[in-house]
Amino acid sequence: MNKRITFLSVVCILLSAVLFACGDDESSNPAVNDDPVSSEEVELSSESSSPSSSAPSSKSSSSEASSGDESGSSATSSKGGENSSSSCSANQVDSSVSSSASSSDSKTSSSSVSGKSSSSGGSNTLARCKTEKTDTCEYGTVVDSRDGVEYKTVKIGDQWWMAENLKFKSEFSWCYGNAEANCRKYGRLYSWAAAMDSAGESSTNGWGCGKFGHYCAPTPPVRGACPEGWHLPDSTEFAALFKAIGGSDYAGFKLKSDTVWTGVKEGADSYGFGVLPAGYSLEKGDDVGQGDVSLLWTTSRKALDMVYAVRFGEPSYASFVGTYEQEGNSVRCIKDSVDVSSSSVASSSSGVYLFDDYDGWPVDASKNDFLNPRIKYDSIVDSRDGQVYKTVAIRNQVWMAQNLNYADSVKTPSLLSRNWCYKDNPDNCKVGGRLYNWAAAIDSVKLASDKNNPMVCGDGEMCSLPEKVQGICPEGWHLPNYDEWTALVELLGGKLKAGKILKSKTAWNGRDVFGFSAIPAGGRFIPNPDVVNYLYGGADAFFWSSFSDEEGRAYRMNIFSSDETTHFGPYGKDFGQSIRCIKD
Repeated sequence: MNKRITFLSVVCILLSAVLFACGDDESSNPAVNDDPVSSEEVELSSESSSPSSSAPSSKSSSSEASSGDESGSSATSSKGGENSSSSCSANQVDSSVSSSASSSDSKTSSSSVSGKSSSSGGSNTLARCKTEKTDTCEYGTVVDSRDGVEYKTVKIGDQWWMAENLKFKSEFSWCYGNAEANCRKYGRLYSWAAAMDSAGESSTNGWGCGKFGHYCAPTPPVRGACPEGWHLPDSTEFAALFKAIGGSDYAGFKLKSDTVWTGVKEGADSYGFGVLPAGYSLEKGDDVGQGDVSLLWTTSRKALDMVYAVRFGEPSYASFVGTYEQEGNSVRCIKDSVDVSSSSVASSSSGVYLFDDYDGWPVDASKNDFLNPRIKYDSIVDSRDGQVYKTVAIRNQVWMAQNLNYADSVKTPSLLSRNWCYKDNPDNCKVGGRLYNWAAAIDSVKLASDKNNPMVCGDGEMCSLPEKVQGICPEGWHLPNYDEWTALVELLGGKLKAGKILKSKTAWNGRDVFGFSAIPAGGRFIPNPDVVNYLYGGADAFFWSSFSDEEGRAYRMNIFSSDETTHFGPYGKDFGQSIRCIKD
């Protein structure tokens, strides 16, 4: 009995010692923000791998952990000193951290999104390469050829990052408080349009994003405002960074600079990333938060008018937050992987071609860029002008997979002054095909029974049409009728889902499951006889049908970039829309 009592006493003493070593005072745990969680909080997994960089391999060991690695340890000083309790396990540390994400400080307009990872350390965590006394991180430099500015870079895992915020001057970028000294110290603040290079000054794969409330869903990597050979990171690339250093629970503390931060705890800067509290700009234009907060843009969209940014501040973890496109945040660039073109110019896989409020498609784009490379297409040659079109079978229908671009008004008089290229730019027809009014689409002259008024079918009057109207389609093909369009939509799951399935992957946010490869070619609209507007290029697609049940309007198929739906309804016959032909 005495031996048993002695044994239990020894066990109790040992347990007490462990509990004391892993105590719960504030100095032993990362700070936890007590702000309420935003109602828009969403979990964003940090387990995703980067599309342009593979997940970093394990480089830590027990010897690395005992010599200053932060994986699985808790307390650090406010300037990144040695761990005060290296014997505590990762699970013990993780249990002491709040599971809810912090919202930004009371001045921010961003809606908080949880960026926490279930991993806060472990054998796969990279050892820290920087302490107060040593710095063994792998650094480099990059010179931006556009303005000659040199940036420090750092390798973390398999990723190369700029270790400074971007300073490249572009439209819709500015210095915090309009002070040049802030640009020199913290880099510039950019709207999302500027960060994505919406104007296409350096590349085309961010074309139109963030401009005038226009929706786009870019395909990464997007060079954006970054130097050649570098790109704006997406959320998965940030998530891969967090995973490499032990999870987002501690990423804020490990990546923040060990100086400059004022109202919140400084960081350890364990990997030379050196996040500075550059502040940000609210949607209304007020610059706030310098010294306390840093927000870094991603290319990843959260909602129709919101984009994910990575927020650093208080507490110790980094979080993904939804920010409005008009807000001003900092930019950190990540180096392209070896299989990514450094120039990020438009190609069949380089990204979106959205061109809202611009002249049109990139000059080096081809209509074949928008096809689905996994689909086996057939092709036809239009004997009238020799143009080739890809075709695709979808169940019992065979469709042209590209928009019609026929324009010979000598052979087909109905086309005279009734077909156009988007914004009257001939290069746009090479990619998006031509826009036709309905009289041209049905080849009204050929159908007309009244020789004195040959355009009667498409000019404010009704006329009787055959069940299949060839219109201006090639021989053996015809303009789809009401039943053929609706049958296609029903086959693809109905009008609430079909849009996503019909859209090209390259041009916008589509799945293109069957190779229909619809592109957002926009349209030509006449609100009154004296006004002509080219609208919705890069946003929507409009296709004529042969069906009309009233004098001034005919039915068309609409596909929108803003959602997954389609709409089939009557619109003005004088509008200019695209044509997809279906096989007889």
